[in-house]
Amino acid sequence: MSESEEKSGKQVSNENIGSLDKLHEDLKPKIQFSCYLCGMFEECHYKGKEPPFVSGSVKFREESYVIRDPFIAPPPLGKSKAEYFIIIGTQCVICKNLVCKGLSCSFYYNVTYCLSCLEEVMTKLPKEVQVRAKKQIANSK
Repeated sequence: MSESEEKSGKQVSNENIGSLDKLHEDLKPKIQFSCYLCGMFEECHYKGKEPPFVSGSVKFREESYVIRDPFIAPPPLGKSKAEYFIIIGTQCVICKNLVCKGLSCSFYYNVTYCLSCLEEVMTKLPKEVQVRAKKQIANSK
């Protein structure tokens, strides 16, 4: 037993070390995401609709690329799941290209559109949404 373990009265077991190794492995981003419009690249923790590291019953409408919030510490071992996350991007519903959630790349109205495809479907959207979409397109240029 080490001197620090003797002072604290705690001993680090191989099981605890294995659990910590698994936690660190789970925290490593493994899924690559790259926005086809701006080229932003990020390694994500999860791709799908229900991230396992989010507490509660969060379910996205569309398959999303998600990272844990890098500014929040992960929960202690054995405690509740993390609640903080960032959606990096998803597929455009029309062209199927990956697009980030940046205002100069995508627009969300029930589903995500890249700004190129948004112009194609603009007239099919409600008038108030068209106003917002046109403003976003104008600001992105």
